[in-house]
Amino acid sequence: MSAKARTMNHEASASKTLTNFWLVSLAVIVGLTVLSTAVLVGWPIIAHLASKFMG
Repeated sequence: MSAKARTMNHEASASKTLTNFWLVSLAVIVGLTVLSTAVLVGWPIIAHLASKFMG
């Protein structure tokens, strides 16, 4: 394996790692946003139903 091929392979590997890290970070941000939005939207509905059934 030549030095050029090794360097290109290393660059591709580093780029792939960075891409994976970015995708995981983006997925975490989107997931937390969806979860917090669901809680904020659902909480008044659950509180209303609980107060209605609990008295």
